[in-house]
Amino acid sequence: MATVDPVPPPLLLEREQEHPELTLHRRTSHEVLADLDELPDAIVIDGDHNWFTLHEELRMIGEKAGEGTLPLLFFHDVCWPHARRDTYYAPERIPEGEHPEIGEDVGLAPGNPGTDPLGLPYPAAALNEGGPKNGTVTAIEDFSRERGGVRFAVVPAFSASGALAGERPLRRRPRRGSSIPTTATPSSTGSSGTGSSTSSPATAAPS
Repeated sequence: MATVDPVPPPLLLEREQEHPELTLHRRTSHEVLADLDELPDAIVIDGDHNWFTLHEELRMIGEKAGEGTLPLLFFHDVCWPHARRDTYYAPERIPEGEHPEIGEDVGLAPGNPGTDPLGLPYPAAALNEGGPKNGTVTAIEDFSRERGGVRFAVVPAFSASGALAGERPLRRRPRRGSSIPTTATPSSTGSSGTGSSTSSPATAAPS
C-alpha cells in the first residue's frame, strides 16, 4: 500500500515507522502520478478539495490507463460543502484561470451559496458555490463526460463518499467466487484533493 501526502501529519509518520508495507510519498499527488509506471487496482482520493487538483489527478490517471480499464476510484467529500465549491490547502498551486474567485479565512454554511462568518471555517475557499470549475463533484462529472464509459455513485451524508468505475469495471476474468458490484449515477449531490492513497490489489489508499 502507498499513501501520498506532501506534509504528512505526525500520526501518519508513526504509521510509516510501524508498518514497513506502507510506502509514504512526501510529494503532491500530481508529482507521484506523473512518475507511476503502472496504475494500482484501486485509488482513494481525499486531499485538496478543489476542481483543478482533482480533475488533474483524474486526467493523469485516465492518461495512464489509456484505453484500458480505470482503477476503481474512491472519493471522500463528495457532498456539501465540497461538491460544488472549491476549498484549498495551497491556493498558490492552482493556475490562474483554473479556479473561481478565492476568499481567505471564510466560513461556509448550508443553504448559503456565499460565505458566512459563523459557518465552518476554511483558510481558503471559493467565495461562491456552483458554476464551472468549482467543486469536487464538478471535477468528477467533467472527467466522466470527457472519458465516457464510467459511472459515479455516491453514499449521501455530510461530506460523503463516492466511487467511480467503468461500466464494465473488470475486463479480466473475475477471480473465482468474486462478484462485481454495480454502481448508480447520483443526482447532483456530491466533493476531493491533493492527498490520495493507492493500493494493489484489493486494498486502497491518498496526494
